[in-house]
Amino acid sequence: MTPEPAPARRMRVRGREELLHVEFETDPKGAQLPRRVAEYGMKFHFQHRLPVRSVVILLSSPGRMLNHYRVTAGGTQLLYRFEVVHLYKQLASEMAHDPVLAPFCLLGKKPSKKIGRVHV
Repeated sequence: MTPEPAPARRMRVRGREELLHVEFETDPKGAQLPRRVAEYGMKFHFQHRLPVRSVVILLSSPGRMLNHYRVTAGGTQLLYRFEVVHLYKQLASEMAHDPVLAPFCLLGKKPSKKIGRVHV
């Protein structure tokens, strides 16, 4: 049995109401994360009858990370896609323009400053 998810947040994007489901992960290895994201996303959709935008925010490098969960049972197939954001790679300045990522700008990567040589 999976634990209860944190509540999804209602938001309006381009005039359309939707739910935002965010998962923060430091060690997302294994098949449990994609399944859990799909379970929570579908649960929110059926509870509220709204589109759900699921986002997994990675706080460290996991190696390979799936952005979907797929299951086949008999002739039925379910495919649930979600976004994966490698926060440690994102420039803070770019995150500021995304309504989902803007609150996390301070955790993003700062632009590297290139300092040239000074000739005297």
